[in-house]
Amino acid sequence: MRLLIIFLLLGQALLAAQAQPSDALAAAYRAAAPFLNAATPPRMTLLREVPTTALGCELIAGLPLAQALDAWRFDFPTVDGDFTVHTSVDGNLAQLCDERVPNLGAGLIPLVDQTGSAASPPQDASCWLRANSDGLTVREVPLGNVVTTIDRLQQHKTLGRNETGDWLFYREGWVKRAAVRLAGSCAELPTLDPAIASSGVIHFCPAGYAGFLLPRISIGRGTARSASATFANRLRASPQPDAPLIAEIPPRQILDEVLDGPACQGSYVWWQVAVAGQVGWTIESDINTNFYHLEPYQQSALRPHTPATQPRPPTFRRIDKPSAPIDTIALLEIADARAVAFSPDGSLLAVVGEAGAAWFSSPDFAPSSHEAVFAGSGNLPSDWLTQSLDALAWSHAGDKLALGRGRDLQVWELPARQLALHYRFPYELRSLAFSRDDRWLAVTGGAINARRNALWIYDQHGELTRSLPLVGAGSAPTVIAAPAASPGDFLYSSADTLFMLPAAGPPRAIYQLAGVPQRAFALAGDSAGASLLALGLGAPGMGWLALVAGAEAHAPGRSLRLDAGSLAFSPDARFLAVATPKRVFVLGTID
Repeated sequence: MRLLIIFLLLGQALLAAQAQPSDALAAAYRAAAPFLNAATPPRMTLLREVPTTALGCELIAGLPLAQALDAWRFDFPTVDGDFTVHTSVDGNLAQLCDERVPNLGAGLIPLVDQTGSAASPPQDASCWLRANSDGLTVREVPLGNVVTTIDRLQQHKTLGRNETGDWLFYREGWVKRAAVRLAGSCAELPTLDPAIASSGVIHFCPAGYAGFLLPRISIGRGTARSASATFANRLRASPQPDAPLIAEIPPRQILDEVLDGPACQGSYVWWQVAVAGQVGWTIESDINTNFYHLEPYQQSALRPHTPATQPRPPTFRRIDKPSAPIDTIALLEIADARAVAFSPDGSLLAVVGEAGAAWFSSPDFAPSSHEAVFAGSGNLPSDWLTQSLDALAWSHAGDKLALGRGRDLQVWELPARQLALHYRFPYELRSLAFSRDDRWLAVTGGAINARRNALWIYDQHGELTRSLPLVGAGSAPTVIAAPAASPGDFLYSSADTLFMLPAAGPPRAIYQLAGVPQRAFALAGDSAGASLLALGLGAPGMGWLALVAGAEAHAPGRSLRLDAGSLAFSPDARFLAVATPKRVFVLGTID
């Protein structure tokens, strides 16, 4: 028995000796370097014959490989969870297998061919450093406190040097020039002051603002204002998210003066500003949300100090393919949003949650009051609109409003404000949808544990015509109207599958993800049928948004780092509203 154990141990040691991943690890560090804030050694796993897309990345669809091959998986520990990279064993192929990419509109990085050797730097204008030995100390400032260590396999982008050139700075701190090897474009590194370029407080931005959104404002008086029409900017004592809070800058507030900056820290670009007698640092942009919190401002000679009525280009085009460039048009600060819905003419976006319904006008997505929305109706159709709500849907003719609250359903006729239906269901209501021809109303509900779900279909007289049990699998069911080409049909989700439910006949499976929970979906359609399918996938807190072509739903799509719980396209498909646990994103494509 001892002899057998010895042989097993020797076999494992021999296998490990034959599969040293030094080249692969170097490639993984190279690919992940722009997204890592720590130099903690990664965990690694050798994958065997698993790739079905590109190097076995399951969350995204990459370029398919001609044949299966062994690959390494590297999990880099970060404060936000592991950042995963897959590489081929020889290090020639690398792919980021993580939805946390810096640009919301860029999707995930496809398969990249790193054709150089492990020692070759990426082919760009950057300067890269690598330690001469393991355990090289990284200091807060030259000759200062040690903040971390790096090993010789780790490669980092060099951001600058001190005045004498004997110390180099990268994202985590300062290292001795004599203790590292350099590769790439290192001849003209900028000179940095260690007092403002130090570990933890980086008052510096890398060349080309790699990993950040490009600044749009500049130093000067009256040159910028807060961009949002709905929420305030925070003014802090230093360019750090956890720095002491000084004040809040109101929406659309013109800054007295931009004093200093930019400073790049985390995912943010910061500026020092003066506003209303206060001086501090505030965020211009956040690349994780692809959103600018400050915008350039130019005073009008005709109407001084009057903000522009439309801060963004006024023309938007349809989002009709996964590859379309996507921008964050608006961020709506509504926590715990449970459902989003556009009005039939696309002029309003409704967001429902614990506080009832909130309304936002399109295309600027400024908040609207209940009185403005229901001006022609006198009072509100239902007091539910100011209480906790779970679902909302307009009829396509705009003459009915369906509301779901707990286990109760109300359908109101507009503008007469007459209650047409009020039913109670055995399960909590999850979603509501009128068919394209408004002849049918679909309702989905689920038990508290989401293990028992159901779909009910009602006719225009309020009579129940169909009832279908749905697979729970821990995810709430969603129902929407089918494309305009199928006026009386619905699409609904059941576990990991989407079904088409015709007005007559049995349901038909049209899209399936192997075991991945579908939390929400939306469809941008036209008279020809499906155009773009948006899917909210994954468990809450770890979800992502996938975009796939409706006509080729199984073709490679695109993923965005958004924990989507509810989705809605505007009727003209120019906007996609995405409800996440902390806020609502409105995505669009600007011409």
